[in-house]
Amino acid sequence: MRRLFITGIEKNPHKTFITAGLAATLQSLGYTTCVYKPAANDMDIFRRIDPRIKAFASYIIKTKKDPIVAQIEEGIAIKFSQISGDYRDIYKECEFTFVEGTNGLMTPLGQDFFEDDLAKSLNLPVLFVAAPAQTPVDNVIININHAVVSGIPVRGVILNDCPEKTGMPRLIEEHTDAKVLGMLGKMRPNIKPDELISTILTSVDIEGVLDMKIAKLEL
Repeated sequence: MRRLFITGIEKNPHKTFITAGLAATLQSLGYTTCVYKPAANDMDIFRRIDPRIKAFASYIIKTKKDPIVAQIEEGIAIKFSQISGDYRDIYKECEFTFVEGTNGLMTPLGQDFFEDDLAKSLNLPVLFVAAPAQTPVDNVIININHAVVSGIPVRGVILNDCPEKTGMPRLIEEHTDAKVLGMLGKMRPNIKPDELISTILTSVDIEGVLDMKIAKLEL
């Protein structure tokens, strides 16, 4: 069983499309896939892209506010024990499990824990998703180095909503040990499942993301 924590650097890098695309691509290759979100606004995208994806969330937030804010406004008590317990029940069901975070490893999820605490406790490597048009490269470098210092393995970075020309990949690889494993253009909200899978297959180093050889990709 392979497991991966996917998180952003700032808000709205469309990381959910990346998560859904990776999950749907693996499903198309014949693997069973789970997506788990500790706190989510909506899980419908996974069902729309591929209803075979097993999608779970411990907490559903009615607004698009950050979890720490939603706890106050909606009266939700987000607990570390609930999240870790749910995760350990879920990941055993599938060959691949993607845990999707929020706005970055330094985002508070509960009263006394952050996203990096969760990734470290669950012993998950991290894949960052960043959008060059809205995220300064120094923020990406800071987040990668924060993970390394915290003892969290960094699998790499996927750049989304990426302009044709950007120096971000070179700068990331010059100033960190992380690899840029994919560069995707702007995602349409109504992208069709087959188009999303095709984009992932052609624009992302899936074997690098998963840190393994996938025989079915060689066929």
